[in-house]
Amino acid sequence: LTFFIVWKQACDTVSTTDYQSHMMFAKYILNYVRTGQSYFIWHFLVFATFAAGSTLGTMTIEVSCALVTACINLAVYLVIHRVLKKQDVRYAHLFAFVLCIVMPIYLPFYNDRIFLGQGGPVTWHNPTNLMVKPFAIAGFFLLLQLLYQIRNNEKITKSEYISLAVLTFVSVLAKPSYVQGIGPALFILLLLLCIKEKGKYIKQYFCLLLTFAPIVPLILLQFFAAFYNSSDERSGGIGFGWFTPGYGYAPSPYLSSLLVVAFPLLYTLLHYRKAASDIAYPLAWIFVIVSWLENAILYEKGERMQDGNFSWALQLSYTILFVLTVRDFAKDVQDNIREKKKWTIADILPAIVLCCHIISGVIYIYRLLTTNMWV
Repeated sequence: LTFFIVWKQACDTVSTTDYQSHMMFAKYILNYVRTGQSYFIWHFLVFATFAAGSTLGTMTIEVSCALVTACINLAVYLVIHRVLKKQDVRYAHLFAFVLCIVMPIYLPFYNDRIFLGQGGPVTWHNPTNLMVKPFAIAGFFLLLQLLYQIRNNEKITKSEYISLAVLTFVSVLAKPSYVQGIGPALFILLLLLCIKEKGKYIKQYFCLLLTFAPIVPLILLQFFAAFYNSSDERSGGIGFGWFTPGYGYAPSPYLSSLLVVAFPLLYTLLHYRKAASDIAYPLAWIFVIVSWLENAILYEKGERMQDGNFSWALQLSYTILFVLTVRDFAKDVQDNIREKKKWTIADILPAIVLCCHIISGVIYIYRLLTTNMWV
């Protein structure tokens, strides 16, 4: 399914998806790496696949692009599946698949576009953002595990710190989107915890922040290459405003945001006691808020102003939030079935809203496969 979705976008020369430009970046990777215009991992994988296939005389750049992206989406699925299975969710495979297709709730009378101007937890049209996802999801839940260990006075090994640092570094090599949001979110959360706990775990929290140190020079290099690159005519620097780009596609950025997070928000409110006692929820929601503000305030000047290049952290924060809340919802459903409990409003309402997200995702996939209307 993923292969044909990507293949159709890659072959559609009149569409406005990101695959046309990224395929060219991959095909002529050396030129773009040399001028700092490449997020290396996806472009290199496509280039290597294309080169290997061309040697056999059978592989086109469109096919190699679709093949690599399909494999990445499989990696995303497997990481989500592992996260869910660690919580003893019986039907982890079903919920992992659901998390690969959920989209903002589609209201035709409000906006005929499902993604554009709204964003969402699943991004089909941008391969480099998809490349970050397996590292972002794995990195976030490893980060959570280390936070749990710190607060339970359990020792963290050097290998655990190194694993988190490596996941974070590789995510930035793929694209800096994840760190743009989770870095400030983690700092804010740890600062609040230090104040609340009167510095009880300040040394451990500082060690956790140090795992982000190796990415600082890399992300600064990417920042200047992306926005202040003299060899890239499209680079126009960074502007400040309030929803200046992108949201001309949707009537209201505020309602659009609610349509994206309807299920996670409802689940969090209905289970506020659990959310308040689990550090995962403050971290995930601060990640969303920081990324939402970044998207609202910052934009790229020049030719790419409407591309929404400060929205990628937000899309990843939506992904993480959905994985977290669907994980806990799935566990609730499993417990209700096992203990033969009656379903309450707190179970039924989130189930209905999650179904709306799934139906919207199915409609979106149908459009991708049958029309040129990718958004």
